[in-house]
Amino acid sequence: MSRPGFNFMICPDAEILRRMVSEALAEHWGDNYERRVFWGDDETLPPEFWAELTTPSLLGTNKVLLVRRANKLKAEDFAKLVRPLGSKSSTIWPIFCLEGEWSRKGPSAPAALSRKKYYQVAQERGWVRENPGLTRKDAQGFVRTWLDREGLKASPEAVRTLAQALPLDGSAASLELDKIALAVGEDRTVAPELARLVAPHDDMDLFGFFEELSRRGGSAQVWSQVLKDHSKSESMIFGLVGYTARQARQYALLLAGEQDKVKLPPFIKNKLMEQARRLGPAGVVRLFELSLEAELAVKSGRLSQEQSLETLVAGLAAAFSRS
Repeated sequence: MSRPGFNFMICPDAEILRRMVSEALAEHWGDNYERRVFWGDDETLPPEFWAELTTPSLLGTNKVLLVRRANKLKAEDFAKLVRPLGSKSSTIWPIFCLEGEWSRKGPSAPAALSRKKYYQVAQERGWVRENPGLTRKDAQGFVRTWLDREGLKASPEAVRTLAQALPLDGSAASLELDKIALAVGEDRTVAPELARLVAPHDDMDLFGFFEELSRRGGSAQVWSQVLKDHSKSESMIFGLVGYTARQARQYALLLAGEQDKVKLPPFIKNKLMEQARRLGPAGVVRLFELSLEAELAVKSGRLSQEQSLETLVAGLAAAFSRS
């Protein structure tokens, strides 16, 4: 099958959308490409996008132009796409991600887009791909894909139990499965009872947790959230360990001036930059240390999960308070 001239990916779930894009790229280009990411909720598509869209690489390098939140693009941007999308480049692959919530009738494209001839052509040629996101119906498939990728084993009962417990959001579900992976023993088997590690769906939002930590005087509210129900400690510690390490990596990239490697919306990236500057290089290093210490403390049995959680939160609060 020949590579699409361009794609519209319609999915409200960022993680599922990421997988859709990755699968399409792997099918046609493997890993032989460079990726450029732009955001539709910026003021307008920047001049760099239009230059990349119309100018092939001098070295013939394959380029993927990924436009996130393209459903937020302005009508003039959709109009401006008419000419460049009218011809296919062998080395430039634009992919537009429409990430709005679906209505009861299913997905829909912005009116300014759906009227365009290039969108109608994409529909006719199968270049519009749709996915409603993670649903309870396909949660078992989501779990099996994770098991294969991690080299883990699980009984059908364990797969069903996990699928029923997972939140119906790809990113949140992936974080929950990360917790499970940390708790698996040497036999690499996921037992059904490990599903209890999945946090209730209304548990603390980890992004909000870090944002609260970074605010002046936020530590008291954070401690109140963590300590109000110790029964949740088991489900929180594994997710917080992984999230802390991921945040530290993103802070390090931002402080090193490598903002392009942090694939997040501009408004979130700006929040992370504020937090990173507040921490400074020494604080970011401390976050890496805290996540590793917490994981080792639990795995070695030196601390209980509840003790490790409290120690980790105390360390995070101290790291932010010193800044």
